[in-house]
Amino acid sequence: MRAETRQILADFPALVRIPLVLNATVLRTAGAPILQETMATLGLGVSKVGDLPVSAAIAATPGIGSLTVADIGNTTLTLDCFSGACAASTTLSSLQASGQIQARARLRDFTAAISSKKLDDIVTALPADITLNDVLIGLLEAQDFPWEAVDLVTSGIQEAASSPTTVSYSVAVTASGGTGPFDGNVEVVLPAGWRIVPGTSSVSPAIALPLSEPSRAYTRTDTRLGFRLTGFMPGISYTIGFQARPGFVLGTVAANATADAAGVSGSATPTPITILEPSDTSADPNTAPTLQSDRLYISYTTAANDVDLFRFNPPPGKVVSVWLSNFDKDADLSLYGPAPDAAGAPGSPSAAPTRGAAPATAPLPDEGTTAVGGASIAEPQSERDVPAVAGTTLLGTSANADVDVEGVSAVNANLIQVAPYQGATSTGPYVVRVRVDDTEAAGGMHIHPIGRCAGPAFDVNSLPGNLETAILVNQRRLGDAMLPRRRWI
Repeated sequence: MRAETRQILADFPALVRIPLVLNATVLRTAGAPILQETMATLGLGVSKVGDLPVSAAIAATPGIGSLTVADIGNTTLTLDCFSGACAASTTLSSLQASGQIQARARLRDFTAAISSKKLDDIVTALPADITLNDVLIGLLEAQDFPWEAVDLVTSGIQEAASSPTTVSYSVAVTASGGTGPFDGNVEVVLPAGWRIVPGTSSVSPAIALPLSEPSRAYTRTDTRLGFRLTGFMPGISYTIGFQARPGFVLGTVAANATADAAGVSGSATPTPITILEPSDTSADPNTAPTLQSDRLYISYTTAANDVDLFRFNPPPGKVVSVWLSNFDKDADLSLYGPAPDAAGAPGSPSAAPTRGAAPATAPLPDEGTTAVGGASIAEPQSERDVPAVAGTTLLGTSANADVDVEGVSAVNANLIQVAPYQGATSTGPYVVRVRVDDTEAAGGMHIHPIGRCAGPAFDVNSLPGNLETAILVNQRRLGDAMLPRRRWI
């Protein structure tokens, strides 16, 4: 983010809520620095700006319309080069006039070609509901992005996995009767959260025109792929095949397909697909997987006694902050460190327990409170309810019943524990993220469409000489932990 932009937003945080297109004239007149941010820095892959249709961007600025096919590079998902030629020197404006820019083409598809273009070039083409905050999300450093607010169903985040799982899918289509050739459509409906792997679509045997990339509609209900078949003959079985990446929900789901041609439609029998949990995360601190900072790790709690441990190698003296999110039940997050050393025996583990001695009489277990209609509501969990890891020191626990994200920070934490509350299980995933910083950063929080609040650097020399009391506020921690009624950056 440009220094001028950062300072203005620190001085006037209310500006983050203004709709850009409605205030474009004012921003331009005032010479707002944000308009000079380039596409290379706007994070088109994660911000709403990247969702802008290419056709709207072309209409907004001649600079984008004058780009050529050679400038764009990969045109598979953006241009229709079957109905007409896509010569390297052809401009986007010409292709749009001939209807060869695919409706699904978005600005993010052309990131490399438009890296030097500025927000000012397209601001008047943005939808009215895009605010300055939506733009600033793309300017955040990766470690500052509000990853805990990402929707695992619709985001397609599995496409960025280091070792993504793929499933081969095929559907056979046969036209009975008629003389052909026919043109038709095949719609494949996959479970919500599934994503097609670009470039894997094929049809066999060949048809008159090569099979182009399908249209795609991703919602929280399902994933719909639309294939166009041009020039296929009756009496021949054509097989459409592609690769897909499953979503994150475990269990058996159904995939089905429908086809229509020459006014006749047909449906396929739904095919069940079962998604299984990968190898369960170890509950042994000696064999638990080792995590790296600034990555998203996805795991599951499918059994009531399923306690997951993760190791981490903390830099000396640094604060390790961990977040647990996206779990549709209640789970608790704990950080552990090395066991304390015994007096007089440097380097030797202490035999002293890392927790206080248990009372002679066992405490009563948590009991739910009865709400309207007889529903049982679990009381907030205390740290004593969290399973202990022998031979370690408990450094911190986040055990809240009313937050979307558990978060805890500690110096030199080297073991992370995720434990379901009262045996809660789910076929849905949870996400763990680790960050290393100089200060405490994590805390339990509700999910909002937010980033974080950035203020001016603190200068101790600016304090008056007769000052007796100073209250210091960790803005990042405050922004994460409190429930604001407005959007923060």
